[in-house]
Amino acid sequence: MQDQRAHLVNLADLAGDAIQNSTQHALSATYALAALVRQGRGSILNFDDIANEMLTYYPGAASLQLAPGGIVQHIIPLAGNEKAIGHNLLQDPTRNKEAFLARDTGQLTLAGPFELKQGGLGAVGRLPVFLNNSQGKPSFWGFTIVLIRYPQAFQDARLEQLTLNEIAYELWRIHPDSGQKQSIAKSSDATLIDPVVRTLNMPNGSWTLSVAPLKSWHEPRWLTLKIALGLLFSLLLGYLAKLLIELRTHERYLETLVLNRTVEIIARKLAEVELHAELIKHQETARELFDARVWLAETDRQEAVGRLAAGVAHEVKNPLAIIRLGIDYLSKEFSPESTQGAILGKVQQAVIRADS
Repeated sequence: MQDQRAHLVNLADLAGDAIQNSTQHALSATYALAALVRQGRGSILNFDDIANEMLTYYPGAASLQLAPGGIVQHIIPLAGNEKAIGHNLLQDPTRNKEAFLARDTGQLTLAGPFELKQGGLGAVGRLPVFLNNSQGKPSFWGFTIVLIRYPQAFQDARLEQLTLNEIAYELWRIHPDSGQKQSIAKSSDATLIDPVVRTLNMPNGSWTLSVAPLKSWHEPRWLTLKIALGLLFSLLLGYLAKLLIELRTHERYLETLVLNRTVEIIARKLAEVELHAELIKHQETARELFDARVWLAETDRQEAVGRLAAGVAHEVKNPLAIIRLGIDYLSKEFSPESTQGAILGKVQQAVIRADS
């Protein structure tokens, strides 16, 4: 659909540009006629010959006209346009709106499309011409006119080529007075379905070129294949989506499994750290208990030694006291110089050392 619409957009652009260019080119003939009128100070010598030659350079123009004072007096070619001779553009209630607009603004205006007096559908481009009067001021002389017939003016757009390519078209506008749709050219009376549109900027407003396939946007012979391909593509997309969902689910399961394993490892490491801390604590407690026991044993030993020493001292001091009394008594009986006195002196010194 996108490719087909893009193709029709290109065709509509080409045809629209051709219509705009051919219309603008045909309307430009009014400027050439206006230049000749000014050069001839209100008249064109040999108008018929000049106009016939000009028509060869403006293929979109059906006829060239001069309307001095707003009244059509000269038309080339005259054949088929006789009814337009003497037509007063400023007094025609169906045409004077555009005529007055052109005269008052001094700008080229395009009137139509409308039914021509000489028959058929066409549009008229009018360029007001002003000449200096005797006072040297611009004065309205009349109009130089180009008549454009439809659909002959669209030959450069090759609209018939669209029909040969099974493409329907319609060129239309909204009438500025009635607000109704006005068809300018179309391939058939059938209603276009969901057409591609191209807006054309014309001197009298906007025209619209609508383009659509002559039959339908989908050819029946390819519709079944396109539906089958679309269904197959949809199934493949669905299967791919299923695989992606399963892959995402598996990835989440693996992530959860890794997370649980990581938590278990961290918990095990924490337990090992706590156990190691407990062992260190127990070792320190055992070491403290051992040191306490050693200290208590040393204390008990020292107390036992003290008690033993005290007991020994008590047991020794009593005999020493007796011995000391005996020595003191015997020392009175023997002289210190005698052998007995000397022995008693040594014994006495030994007793004193032992007692101390």
